[in-house]
Amino acid sequence: MKSDIIVIGAGASGLMAAYAAARTLVENDRVADVLLLEKMPRPGRKIMITGKGRCNFTNLKDWNEFSQHIRSKSNFVKPSFYNFTSQDAVSFFEGYGMPTVVERGDRAYPASYHASDAVDTLVLAAQRYGVKLVTDCEVQSIASSADSGSTATGQPVGFGFTLETSQGHFSCRRLIIATGGLSYPGTGSTGDGYRWATDLGHKIQPLFPSLTALVPKGYKDTSAHSEQTAPSLKGHLHRSLPLTEYGQMLCGNQLKNVGVASIIEGTEADEEFGDIDFTDGGIEGPIGFQLSRKCVKAITNGSRVSIRVDLKSGVSLEEVTERVKQLWNDISKDPRSRNLKDREKCRILLGKLMPWDLIPG
Repeated sequence: MKSDIIVIGAGASGLMAAYAAARTLVENDRVADVLLLEKMPRPGRKIMITGKGRCNFTNLKDWNEFSQHIRSKSNFVKPSFYNFTSQDAVSFFEGYGMPTVVERGDRAYPASYHASDAVDTLVLAAQRYGVKLVTDCEVQSIASSADSGSTATGQPVGFGFTLETSQGHFSCRRLIIATGGLSYPGTGSTGDGYRWATDLGHKIQPLFPSLTALVPKGYKDTSAHSEQTAPSLKGHLHRSLPLTEYGQMLCGNQLKNVGVASIIEGTEADEEFGDIDFTDGGIEGPIGFQLSRKCVKAITNGSRVSIRVDLKSGVSLEEVTERVKQLWNDISKDPRSRNLKDREKCRILLGKLMPWDLIPG
């Protein structure tokens, strides 16, 4: 089967690449001979888990604010930001029938809060311009090829690519690899694209997670490592590792409006204010992810990293002290506390200042 363009990977980037390629062909009075290959049974598997299944698909902050959240070389993505702005993204989804809403922090979501609506809209947009989507089609190898034949448009294929897949042979004049990274193997992101790019002569920079969970010491049961779960990067712990008792105590807690600082080799490296979540992966949530890039890079370089959480960020020590004194007096005067030991009163006090599950028994 021959095509003008083949896109491998029907995630967010692959769907948009196929859509843009097909639209460009159609707008130039050519047949949209674009094929999109996806090895999973359905497209957009990673989109389905974004924003806790609600799909925070863009943010409406302007460049000056937006760029502050890009941890490395923000100017690299500046042309992309202005070529397809966040408002363009909203207009794109709404133009294909998906209502949107904007929440706190200028975060945009489908109005239904269902990530599946974003996936369906991307697929619809691509297919309206003639993109052919083939699922359950795993690419096994890619080779450069010289083909004297022609595509469905009558244009010579020339120097192109031949793909061996689980559903047979495919060839194309142009190839787009949009297979994602290594972050969520369960969604199909297993790093195949890096291997193919290397085989085709591209140079791959050293890889490390950029937006990922930070795992506190003792949070995961590392004795459960096996050949399947052993880390491929220094300091990496596979998400499937079971939680320890300590991890189970923290998992599920959400801390809102807290200050979180990363400390590398005893020196504060970064500080953020916002929300963090304790999940089965570790410390996640908006500011957990923001801090993770610098922390992971330090860990892979052999540095010691710690995290400091300030539950009352923005409140002075004097204010906190007065609050604690007032609470202690109230608890001590409460008739229900008459026969309680100081340790039990302290737990009641702490329960008024932080999530109960964070308080030792």
